[in-house]
Amino acid sequence: MKKLRFCLIGLLLISLGFGGWTWYSRYYAPDMISVLIPTYNVDPYIDECISSVLNQTYKNLQIIVVDDGSTDGTYEKLQTYAQKDKRIELYHHVPNQGAAITREETLSHVKGKYLIFVDSDDYISPTFVAHMARQIRRSKTNFVINNTVIVKKQKTGKENELWWTQLPGSGLYHIPPECMWFQWALWGKIFDANFIKRIDLHFPRVRHNTDLFSHAVIVSHTQHIYITDGPAYYHRIRPNSLQTEKKGDEQLQNSLRVNEAVFDYLKENNLLASAKPNVSLMQRETLDAAQLHESMYPHIRRVVQKIKPDVWANSHLYDPEEMIFIKRVVESPTYTDYFRYSPEPSLDYWNHYRKTCGPKWYNQKKRPAWYEAFIKPWIP
Repeated sequence: MKKLRFCLIGLLLISLGFGGWTWYSRYYAPDMISVLIPTYNVDPYIDECISSVLNQTYKNLQIIVVDDGSTDGTYEKLQTYAQKDKRIELYHHVPNQGAAITREETLSHVKGKYLIFVDSDDYISPTFVAHMARQIRRSKTNFVINNTVIVKKQKTGKENELWWTQLPGSGLYHIPPECMWFQWALWGKIFDANFIKRIDLHFPRVRHNTDLFSHAVIVSHTQHIYITDGPAYYHRIRPNSLQTEKKGDEQLQNSLRVNEAVFDYLKENNLLASAKPNVSLMQRETLDAAQLHESMYPHIRRVVQKIKPDVWANSHLYDPEEMIFIKRVVESPTYTDYFRYSPEPSLDYWNHYRKTCGPKWYNQKKRPAWYEAFIKPWIP
């Protein structure tokens, strides 16, 4: 009897030890996190970016930097950083390969359990990685989004910092399929690395809007996301970048090609009933074409004609304004015909999006009351 008692006590201690270790490894043990930084000609900003990553309170980092043939001294600075800190893995393209190939190469070197994209002209708060790691562990989601601070240079030369407030409050959310086009940039998020490998994330070979396609792939393969309002990711909007480059035929054609690639991907993977192409963006591009002497309209009309049957088959996902736009384009052979009644009103995209999806976004997936009261306070 005494031996049996000792055996039971021993088993209990072993169970408690194993349970404690499981709890520790899940919530406290520092899993490796890969930070991916593609760079190209960002000499004035690269010091701030790299320093902000190196100075994270979370130390178990794999910092993957792929320089895409910089000619302004960026690569030389990166070499200095890589010599000082062995966590930096530096790769170099000669000649320039483009944003898509550069990003795909960063992904090919990932060894961490989670990964974070950081644009080379952005920077992050010292506790950003630690906070994002805690949130993705506790939420058990494929990715977590953090609210962002926009850094923009004013005419005076001073940079202002403004909170970007398009996202709802912190919590676990279901993504309605008609509302999948939220914050489609890859920065400001943390991803489960196995999830990214499983969906075989890649990027279209275009100059602009590569994130648009990758976002569609990611969101179409997940049902829930976790949004957190933690230490900031600072996203810089600077002159002479792809983001602020004046729109021309090439940029609009690239954007349209990405939209078409999104549609083809959703169709090939039988996802059009639960996800949608970005029709509102195509509507904006039609308005932009007004400043380009109608040169883009035939391309837009071809894509709209292509997607129309599937849009009509899944009309429950689309706003009436989007349906009217598609019908109007299909029935208008020329750009002049499209505007024959009256000029298209300027579309305030984000207000339109909030109006359509705001109430649905706030359909937050709540935890049980007992979980909020007794379990959540003990999870870091």
